[in-house]
Amino acid sequence: MAVRASFRFPRVRICSTVVINLSYLLLASGLVYLGLLLVGGGSEERTEWDTGNIDAVDQDMFRRAMEQPTQTDLAAVQPKIAFLFLVRGPLPLERVWQRFFQGHEGRYSIYIHASTADFECDKHVNSSVFRGRQIPSVPITWGGPNLIRAERRLLAAALADPANQRFVLLSESCLPLFNFTHVFDYLMASDKSFVTSHSSVWRYRKQMAPVIKGRDFKKGSQWFVLTRPHAAKVVEDSKFYETFVKTNAEIPDESYIQTILALLDKDAVEPRSVLYVHWFTSSSSHPMSYNTTQVSREFILSLQRSRFPPVETVGFLKVSPSRPCTVAGRPTHCFLFARKFDQDAVPAFLALRDIIGF
Repeated sequence: MAVRASFRFPRVRICSTVVINLSYLLLASGLVYLGLLLVGGGSEERTEWDTGNIDAVDQDMFRRAMEQPTQTDLAAVQPKIAFLFLVRGPLPLERVWQRFFQGHEGRYSIYIHASTADFECDKHVNSSVFRGRQIPSVPITWGGPNLIRAERRLLAAALADPANQRFVLLSESCLPLFNFTHVFDYLMASDKSFVTSHSSVWRYRKQMAPVIKGRDFKKGSQWFVLTRPHAAKVVEDSKFYETFVKTNAEIPDESYIQTILALLDKDAVEPRSVLYVHWFTSSSSHPMSYNTTQVSREFILSLQRSRFPPVETVGFLKVSPSRPCTVAGRPTHCFLFARKFDQDAVPAFLALRDIIGF
């Protein structure tokens, strides 16, 4: 995707001298932080259990996944979408997803990974669509290496079913913006993965070389849609995964898959996300959450009609998309899902059946 980048310092209405000094201060701070990243510093201590180390369970899941064909004869099987839920606990939006999936059995698969290994999803769900769908989980922390380990486990579990052709990563706070048929047709119409990806040295570690050079390092949203061949590339990988883990990569879920797909098959990647999220500021660690007072007809329609990807922030750079979203070469809306929504938003959202379609 062609992009144009702009670099702007915050405006401070005091006097020109203060503005100039503030600009230099911000630039110097950014360069110092960038230097720390390049030499491998500036990271938090890992917990003793969030190491990213592969164990026998991972290896068995990867083996089972790789026993299945990378490409499936779709004439012999009904293709499905695998919905991969990476959750921190109970599913507060369960009612929405139950309605979304209703009547489409045989066209989807569900896999759940919990952030705590002792969480049992079946004890907290009422809908049969989510029962028995939890995979062996590893404990994860925000920004830790086990996050990409969890993503690989979800992909491996889904690859074991040869009918799964698209792999969508979601959280417990995500909602679908359209009905199942629309989502299915949209994703199946494209032969590309949807992965936000921008060149960035902001979190690059010089120790990643020569496996990953600085010019090849990418950053983007964690939330992806992968084709089956790309899901297989992620699961069968060991070289890039070990590099990310050994160098203590910062927030690897925003760079690991983005980087390896750019290196291995960039022409088959649409560098945008189909999931809407709103960040308060470019430096925010967590996005805005929506409750019942904010879920209106106008708001949902605005998300459904959005034709351009959002502006992305990479370090001090704001990267603006220069062309509208497309699927199979045709202009279309950008988003199929959105986050983050609170549980009290469910009634207001389901009341919009005429525009969400379920």
